[in-house]
Amino acid sequence: LEKQVLGGLRSGHSLKPDLTVFFDVPVDVASVRLSAARVADRFESEHQDFHERVRKAYRQRISEDPDRFLVVNSNQPIELVRMELEHGLRSLGLDVSLEAPTVPISKNLKP
Repeated sequence: LEKQVLGGLRSGHSLKPDLTVFFDVPVDVASVRLSAARVADRFESEHQDFHERVRKAYRQRISEDPDRFLVVNSNQPIELVRMELEHGLRSLGLDVSLEAPTVPISKNLKP
């Protein structure tokens, strides 16, 4: 498989996913949710301005190639996020049924 992938890259093919799901949430909300859920890793520990730049870059990519992205408003309760994700995937012709989370969700998480 590696030879096929590398060969494809050399011949000008790109490795581009068919779909990218972007869970859009303001950086400050994501930070509060993360701190209530677990200890941040190195990437998650970056300064807020770094995460703002990453979010801005993704939003730019989305505007340039909107058909490749499913944007899910994640600034809402998790059940609504799940429902929006499921609806978005179905609207793309994917037959999905997402189960409610089995992992306990912190009661401190706010929309």
